[in-house]
Amino acid sequence: MTMSRSPSSERESDVVAAAAVVSDNSVSVRSELLCFIVAKCRIIPVDDLAQICVNFYREEEIFAARGVIKGAGTRLVNRKGGDKLKATVKDLIKVVLDPNNIDVIPVCYATDLSRLPPVDMTHCDMSAVLMELQGLRAELRSMSHLQEEVVSLRQQVQTLKTEMDKFPALGNFPTLPSSNVANHSTTQLRGSEAAISTAAVVREAATTGALLSQRPTKRPVNKPKPVVGASTRIVNLKAVNTTRRVEVFVSRLDPHTVANELVDTVQTVALAEKLNIVDVTCNQLESKYKHLYSSFHVSVCVNSSDMKSAIDVLMSADSWPVGVFVKRYFHPRVKDGNNE
Repeated sequence: MTMSRSPSSERESDVVAAAAVVSDNSVSVRSELLCFIVAKCRIIPVDDLAQICVNFYREEEIFAARGVIKGAGTRLVNRKGGDKLKATVKDLIKVVLDPNNIDVIPVCYATDLSRLPPVDMTHCDMSAVLMELQGLRAELRSMSHLQEEVVSLRQQVQTLKTEMDKFPALGNFPTLPSSNVANHSTTQLRGSEAAISTAAVVREAATTGALLSQRPTKRPVNKPKPVVGASTRIVNLKAVNTTRRVEVFVSRLDPHTVANELVDTVQTVALAEKLNIVDVTCNQLESKYKHLYSSFHVSVCVNSSDMKSAIDVLMSADSWPVGVFVKRYFHPRVKDGNNE
């Protein structure tokens, strides 16, 4: 009963048979790895070539190729460790590249071309090339809109040139006299300099494509601020009494607090601070947790002259009990009849 041998065992047997007669370099040995190394060792860097071999060929193929080189009479070091395969392949590449081993290394050939990695134009992957070509065509199609933009820019440049041709005399401006400057007065000289400066501005506007029909913007005039009287010596004139309101939001009060208590508190504080109050109104607001605290909107009407003093008094921590939260109250904006 005959037993079939695996391809790897057949390859190893071929290597062993070839190693027995490699003393004569006329003997040819079947080794895809050595054939690939001999063909590519002078066009691919050693590290890259070793990495390609380790990634592509099996471990037994690498050691079989090592046996072929060792059987030819070349001494090789037994590599150990995690990178022993890559180190072994580098040893094989160095042996092949050594010019002293030209007459020692046997001729190696490959019968299975699929065992030669495609690393140059002779073994290129056409499917990858076609996919790359398809991607480039898609990018070119996506850039077709650039042509429309270039046409639009050309039209705008042509329109600008047409507008500039309507003013052919922009460059003809008077210049300063050269020989008889002394015969002109100082006023005429300044007038000529102003004309030249204006001409330079117009030339720059025409060069940059600025619209000549646009008028220069007027410079803002610093208007004097209004004055509010503050003198106490004049008594025969009186200003109209104007009032303003200081509105505050008061929260974190006891749930049973009523509006009259806040009114009394504000009046007491105003009396202590000698603040004249015209009117006080207080409205209770809807609290999120009514059983925990209550909130109020307090509006205090004072004379306009006492506005700042009223704000300082009402926003002082000494005017309110411990723990009460107070801040300025601002009405929500109204837009189209609805609160924003």
